[in-house]
Amino acid sequence: MNAYPNLSHPSQRWCGINYGVVCPNFPCKHTECTDPDWLEACEEAIEKPEEHERAWHIYLALAKDPFSIVKKQLRPEELALYKPRVERYHRIMTNYPKIKQELRESWARQQLQTMEDEDELLNDESLRGDPDVEALREEKIKASLRRVKL
Repeated sequence: MNAYPNLSHPSQRWCGINYGVVCPNFPCKHTECTDPDWLEACEEAIEKPEEHERAWHIYLALAKDPFSIVKKQLRPEELALYKPRVERYHRIMTNYPKIKQELRESWARQQLQTMEDEDELLNDESLRGDPDVEALREEKIKASLRRVKL
């Protein structure tokens, strides 16, 4: 059983975006961040978005004021439900510089891969004259001209 059934689904994975073939394991080298708390939070955001959002709000309120009225407003069963999540979010924020760096590196790799894929597409002779490919070619030319003018 995969610990991240939603995140590991091919529709959620960067490795399958262009060719439909995903890595056999998850997390893989294409995963944006491999921090277990981050992955768990992302999985929860897909599976239970309302609970995920509420837990973040509780965490933020308690991070500002540990004796916040929010804590008093929660029923004991709600407190039991949200406490592990609030602790997870605290670990995420503690590790955020490392997580942020991993995310930036991943996004840079994704952007580079997209650029390489676009170049491959634009140089494919069999696609010359295709309206979508030609529109992409024009867009890239305009973008490069804008950069030159700066």
